[in-house]
Formats: sequence, structure tokens, C-alpha cells
Amino acid sequence: MPRSTAIPARLRLLQALDRTAGDALCRVVPPRARALATAGRGAGPLPAGAVRSVLVVRPGGLGDAVLTWPLLHALAAAWPDARVDVLAERRNAGAFRTGAHGPRVFLYDEAPLATWRRLRAARYDLVIDTEQYHRLSILVANALAPRWLCGFDTAGHGRFLTHAVAHSEDDYEAESFLHLAAAVTGNAATFVAGGAFVPVAPAELAGARATLAAAQGRRLVALMPGAGGEYRLWPAERYAEVARALHQVALVEVV
Repeated sequence: MPRSTAIPARLRLLQALDRTAGDALCRVVPPRARALATAGRGAGPLPAGAVRSVLVVRPGGLGDAVLTWPLLHALAAAWPDARVDVLAERRNAGAFRTGAHGPRVFLYDEAPLATWRRLRAARYDLVIDTEQYHRLSILVANALAPRWLCGFDTAGHGRFLTHAVAHSEDDYEAESFLHLAAAVTGNAATFVAGGAFVPVAPAELAGARATLAAAQGRRLVALMPGAGGEYRLWPAERYAEVARALHQVALVEVV
């Protein structure tokens, strides 16, 4: 397996811990979201003035991280004065470091003790856990003792949440994340397929325009071989076959 696609040992350890201990911990760890004592579960939309700081938790691969951006935009539109941070990991952090006005990004798999101290010191009003299947993320979110905690009512998460959102695998991921935003802001939003939603830094945008200008009007298709795990890898010869077909049928340049 190419080195770039190997799962880091630290990540494999976290995944194993989630499988072996996550379920038991979700059953015995006491909920710590402060609003549970007053509003209970199923709390309604939050008033803008009450939310000054938000942490969005997004573990996992790069694709899901990119699809978190509509959620981030929805939070910014509802609460323009609130600070929104992201807790991610090294393999997907680049999805959030795309421009000068992106969120502050913390990495749970890099200097974890120092990261934990900074997160605890932030005293977030709201934490949104976007993970659907694993359990360690909700345990971390709960341990931060935010005032409100929002997430999907899956994998034992529900007992920790002030805002529990149903999850369906039939929903597109970006739409699922927007359901989380709607639960806390009260503003329903629909993901617009085909529209641009990831902010791009001016220098990177200028570089892309220069590359496209060099194509002199020809249509371009970019292929990106590789994956986050060996089981997802597609054979290189199949990428080559796709490239040849695109070039012959559509008369495009393949990069």
C-alpha cells in the first residue's frame, strides 16, 4: 500500500479504542451539557445573542470534511458575531484551511494534551458533533461541558445531546450536516448541488486561473488517484483507461 494512503498507527489505535470501549463508555459516562439540567433534550433553536462560541467536531476523511462547509456557512449566517472553531485531524484539516477567513482549526491527533487544554479554556457555548457512527467524538464533546450539545441521535450519542437530530443514510452528507445547523439556528437550508461552497484563498485562486489560462480554452478533467485506505484504492490501470476514454470521446486534456 502506498505510504500516503496508509492509516496512521495513532488513528488505528483510536479506531480500535472506539470499537472496544466506546459503547461501554457511552453507557456510563454522565452527560455534562449544562442546558440538560434546565431545557432537557429536544431544546429548540438558540437565540443568537446567547451563542458566542461554537466548536464543530469533524473527524474522518477529507470528503466529509469538505461537505461540512455548508454547515459552517449556515452558522455564520445565523450568528455572524459568534466564533466558530473546528476540531479535526491531520488528514482532513486542509479542508478547513482554505482561506484567510476560515475557522480556527484544532487537531485531536497532534499534541493532544495541549489541544485539550486550549479547548477546555475556550468554554464553548455550543458544540456540534457531526460524527454519525463512532463514539469517541461525542465523549470528547461531552467532556468539554458546553452549554448546548448538538449531534446525530446514533451510536449511543442521544443521551448526551440537548439537540438530537435523526440521521438517514439516504440523505446526502451535506444535507445531513445542514440538519444539525437547522436544529440549533431554526433556519432550514438546502444544499445546492453544483454550487461553489468552499472558500478559496486569493493566492490559490490566482494559481488555478493561471493553470486554466495555460490550457488555452481546452476542456480539462482532473483525475486524482489515491484513497484514505487500501480497501478504497482503485487500480492504476483503470484510471488510465478512464483517462484514455475521456481524451478520445470528449477530446479533453486529462491532468
